[in-house]
Amino acid sequence: MSKITWKGSVLLGPIPPVLVSCGTPEAPNVFTVAWAGIVNTHPPRVSISVRPSRHSYGLIQQSGEFVINLPTTALARAVDWCGVKSGRDVNKFEAMGLTALPASQVSCPLVGESPVNLECKVFQQIPLGTHDLFLADVVAVNVSEELLDTAGKLHLERAGLLAYAHGQYYSLGEEMGTFGWSVRKKQPPARKAPAPKKPAFEKTASHKSDNTWNIIQELAKSDEHFEGICLSRNRGHQNALLGGLMTVKDRCDITISIDCDGQDDINAMDAMVDAYWDGCEVVYGVRSKRDTDTFFKRFTAEGFYKLMNWMGAQ
Repeated sequence: MSKITWKGSVLLGPIPPVLVSCGTPEAPNVFTVAWAGIVNTHPPRVSISVRPSRHSYGLIQQSGEFVINLPTTALARAVDWCGVKSGRDVNKFEAMGLTALPASQVSCPLVGESPVNLECKVFQQIPLGTHDLFLADVVAVNVSEELLDTAGKLHLERAGLLAYAHGQYYSLGEEMGTFGWSVRKKQPPARKAPAPKKPAFEKTASHKSDNTWNIIQELAKSDEHFEGICLSRNRGHQNALLGGLMTVKDRCDITISIDCDGQDDINAMDAMVDAYWDGCEVVYGVRSKRDTDTFFKRFTAEGFYKLMNWMGAQ
């Protein structure tokens, strides 16, 4: 493929032409920003680039808050109109028939017709030239219930999102794959017998004498996303863990094992999944504190991880 070289320019696309709302519920304003992006995962942070001449620039600078409202094809006219009209001259919410809804964590309103709204608080402003970059923490996300299935999973493909590239608006087209599909392992052949329902949570009881199994049974009865496995007798921690993993291995892409004693941080699972999508086959979580362990438990655990580090597992 032959190439022609031009001088440097911001020829990047497609990009989301988001509606950014600011101001107050009594005096709401909304404008279109094509230069918006994600800058960090944990904590969740985003950016928008705004010309100082824009009416919204002063509103955001004064309040330190704004809302990113994802656009849909149904909002295409409003997206374009709000990008060329100024809030100094007209109430854009009223002119475009948009609904200003109260936000949960910021003072500026949401655009009710947008399926996803990101409430943001500015933590840094950087002058760059023609635009200033506003870096912000995402303090809340509002999602239309119509985009959620019965298990609470988000289906953003149902939203009919709008894209922008080189002066043109486009609806999103055919799905080509999902994140990580190019390196994902092939699914095993289908079983002859119908596969049981896919659980979101698998709990294994090693036949303890406490109330663990009764709790698991009650969870399974009340919520279809829970399923329990009870061993015939106390066969030990590793056998219980192996039994759980072998039961679900053909029904999911990722399995995460975690003890139910409350000592492990469940919030670490997000980082573990991120590491998997980065290409790791196996992801280990190591406790950072062992103050409550016995000397023997602490000594053997530390020795194990030293051995793993020596073998190259970081």
